[in-house]
Amino acid sequence: MKSIHQKIITISKIALFPGSFDPITIGHVDVITRALNLFDKIIIGVGENSSKKYMFPLQDRVQFIKDSFSEYDQIEVISYSGLTIDFCKKIQARFILRGLRTSADFEFERAIAQMNHYLDNGIETTFMLASPQYSPVSSTIIRDIIRNGGNATPFVGEGVKRKIILLLFLEFHKMLHQIIDRLLDDFTDGKANSLATCFNSAEKINATDPTKCTFSVL
Repeated sequence: MKSIHQKIITISKIALFPGSFDPITIGHVDVITRALNLFDKIIIGVGENSSKKYMFPLQDRVQFIKDSFSEYDQIEVISYSGLTIDFCKKIQARFILRGLRTSADFEFERAIAQMNHYLDNGIETTFMLASPQYSPVSSTIIRDIIRNGGNATPFVGEGVKRKIILLLFLEFHKMLHQIIDRLLDDFTDGKANSLATCFNSAEKINATDPTKCTFSVL
C-alpha cells in the first residue's frame, strides 16, 4: 500500500491597513502595532486621490510611516490608487484592518466593509477599537492644530514632528519677512528721514532724552 504524503500549505495572513495618513498619528500606530499579534504581515496602503488636496505630499506621508515602523519586519508601506479591494487582490491580502474611535467611525466603516464584501466575499474587514487615550486623536484634528499654529507634536511620531517644526519655522520666517517689508515700505515713504531728523533734534535739544521727538514707523 502506497503511503500518502500530505503537503501542508500555510497561507500567510496578510492584512491591508488603508488610509490617506495625512499625517499618521499615534492612534494609527497604536492600532497597527496591536494588530501585529493577529496577522503575519500588515501592509500599510497610503491612498492617493488626485482630486483630494493633502497637507503633506505622498512622499512625505509614506516616509512618516516608514519612520514610525522602521523596527518592524512585519510591516510594509506601499502607496496605491484606485479601489482598495483591487489593491488587496494585487498584494494578496485577505483582510482589511480598520481602527474605530467612535460610533460615527463604525457607521462609516461598516458601509464600506459591506460594499467591499459585496465586491469580493473572500476578503474580510477586521475592526479594532482605538485605545481610550487615543480616541480623540485624528488626522483632521492634527491638520487643524498645525494650520492654526498650535502644538500637534504630542500626537504624532518623530518624522511628523520634524516636519511640523520645519513648517512652523517657515511660517515664522515668512511672517518676519512681511514685517521687514512693511518697515522698508514705511522708510521708503519718508519715515526714515523722520527718524534721522528725530535723532538730530534730540542731539540739539537733549542728547540723553531722544523720546522728546516722537514718530511712528508702523
